[in-house]
Amino acid sequence: MTTVEDTTETDDGLAPSDVDPESHPGARDSDAPLDLDVVAMELAEVTAALERLDAGGYGRCGTCGGAIDDETLGLSPTARSCAAHLWA
Repeated sequence: MTTVEDTTETDDGLAPSDVDPESHPGARDSDAPLDLDVVAMELAEVTAALERLDAGGYGRCGTCGGAIDDETLGLSPTARSCAAHLWA
């Protein structure tokens, strides 16, 4: 029998076998109860980000209109503010 190795890379250039599922930003303790309010809030944030993407405003600060840097978007793809207005 011949086996085929999965060489698909993730967005960060790692093969799926190199990624620790426990360290993934979306990972959670499977024994912990799921908080539906948190899930609903996260879904609303993703939906809003997709709407900004469709409207051409994704990656733009909602306060000043400036660009949100790639590092911020990498850490929080639903970010609505640049670093200067993050806590405004």
